[in-house]
Amino acid sequence: MTSPDLAGEKQARITELDDALKRLEDERLDTLLDEQQQSLTSLAGAKARRQNTYHQAFIQWSVSGKMTPIQVIQLETTLKREQPGLISRDPETYYRLLLERAGVLP
Repeated sequence: MTSPDLAGEKQARITELDDALKRLEDERLDTLLDEQQQSLTSLAGAKARRQNTYHQAFIQWSVSGKMTPIQVIQLETTLKREQPGLISRDPETYYRLLLERAGVLP
């Protein structure tokens, strides 16, 4: 037999320990999620840098003054008309084709 005072104290201690464990679990989960988010962000940034080489080359070429802005727009419009949706499906191929049509790439 346990006295009601001891049973109440025991229950209070159990509740206190459960709360402390939940706080620790929450902190760990937050830390894990933060680390995972940082990892995904850095991977996405690295992937974007690797994948945007033709895009960056096209931007540099288009602002270099070798063609007028209207000619650049005409190139883009022609390619979009010939291959609709290419820019969203495969942006690197889109920009590579633009550079090829402009005579920048062989």
